[in-house]
Amino acid sequence: MTEAELPAERPASSSAGPPALELQTFLEARSLAALREAYAAAGHDFADERDFTRQAQRDFFRLAREACKVAPAAPAALEPVRVACGARSFAVYGVIHGMIGGASKEYKAFVNACTRQLPLIGFENGLKMFYPAQRAFTIPDYVAMGVCGSLVTGLQVGFLFPLLLFESLREVFKLGGGDDDEDWDPVDYTPAYHALDPELRRGVEPDPPLPSRLQIEYELGRWNGGLRAAWENPSAIVPRSMFMAGYALGYAEREGLEALDLVVGDLHTMEIVRFLEGELPTHPLFAKGRAMGARSSARRRLDLWTSKVRHLGLAGGLGGLILVSMVLLIYNALMVAGVV
Repeated sequence: MTEAELPAERPASSSAGPPALELQTFLEARSLAALREAYAAAGHDFADERDFTRQAQRDFFRLAREACKVAPAAPAALEPVRVACGARSFAVYGVIHGMIGGASKEYKAFVNACTRQLPLIGFENGLKMFYPAQRAFTIPDYVAMGVCGSLVTGLQVGFLFPLLLFESLREVFKLGGGDDDEDWDPVDYTPAYHALDPELRRGVEPDPPLPSRLQIEYELGRWNGGLRAAWENPSAIVPRSMFMAGYALGYAEREGLEALDLVVGDLHTMEIVRFLEGELPTHPLFAKGRAMGARSSARRRLDLWTSKVRHLGLAGGLGGLILVSMVLLIYNALMVAGVV
């Protein structure tokens, strides 16, 4: 049914009032079109796609939070989501890593107990330093950002550095001071978070992504690696998930592995599973990740460091330039005012 065919008397959707759909409708929807049809059947129209996706995000958040009001029993161990890809299998462990690998001693120990037992781990970039591992390699997911994404990230880092520093310090002091005894919050760093369904976990943070199938369709429909996509969301989750899925597959193929364990930020978990299950993506970014993962060990290490210089160097360099400029401007303003 098209928008033109919808009955004129149906009211426009609004964030006021309870969500129009049930949580299961979100979790079972196979496409954005199917979800929008479900809204239409419930009597809700939308002015455009942006209005629809914003409302869907709000409703998914409210429904997920409602489903998580009572803390579940914490699992005995961190369990992965397993996916078969041809003759190979992948176990994807999603973690809430924050800026220091987990701002709770209990949660950090919970993850550590898992990773130290795994024979070989493919870590999302930045996580290898946080968790013990017998053998490990890093997947440079920032390659998916491209040059434009790196430059925009640099702009954000430069302007938001004080907030990022405060958040890091907050996590450090929380880690050193023990666990909070506050009421259950599913976003807190507790093992109980992992008792929740991995798709449901996606909905518990404010401004959440949609369930993985829907978010993949939405982000890939907007993301093209260019300046506009980079400006709107330079560190978009789905492109990085797709690159990591391709890289993991290429690595397993190169090394002749029948199984491989991955440790990634939790929002990547189900997206990586979707990219590896069934028919493999034909997207160039998946192919790029697969090709990079299939290179020799020496070439992978070289790729890791050259890409760090290229992508993270751009972000850090531009961010640092902006930060220094801001400090000098503030200092000059204080000199003019006679404060210093």
